[in-house]
Amino acid sequence: MEELRKIAEAYWKVTSDDIKKEAKNFFHEMDIDGNNKVSLNEFLEVMKQEPYQDLRISLDLFKKLCREKNDLEFMDVMTLYYIIRSGRPFCDACAEFIPDIYFCCIECLHSSSKMNYCLCFKCFRDGKYSVHLHNQFVDNFTLLNEKRYMFEPPARAAKKVSGN
Repeated sequence: MEELRKIAEAYWKVTSDDIKKEAKNFFHEMDIDGNNKVSLNEFLEVMKQEPYQDLRISLDLFKKLCREKNDLEFMDVMTLYYIIRSGRPFCDACAEFIPDIYFCCIECLHSSSKMNYCLCFKCFRDGKYSVHLHNQFVDNFTLLNEKRYMFEPPARAAKKVSGN
């Protein structure tokens, strides 16, 4: 979680004023009592509302964001904002937030339903996707690399693959 916090801080420094305003509004929406901190009750109250209700927000995620404090401070909420905006997934097998590498079902990614099926490394390694309809997965770095090749002219992409 610390790495995600650093990423959120780096984005905060360079982001546009419009996005900063949106992010500050997100914080104020969560800070229901206006004390410049977000309690667990405030966090859970906001997270059960639209458009957040589909996220698998948990007490565990709150604790990781708090860093052993009782409440979320501004940059803790900005880290959550980054998690939500960047589309960071939760594991479809164990329901835990995935802060690092993850694996996505290729067939689900390419389907028209726009439903993803993602796994944390531990669940992927342990084969905890047996209840899922498909069994072909790709990690997020490989997926990003493959997407990049989709937008390159074929000759340039082939050179990269062959090493020339």
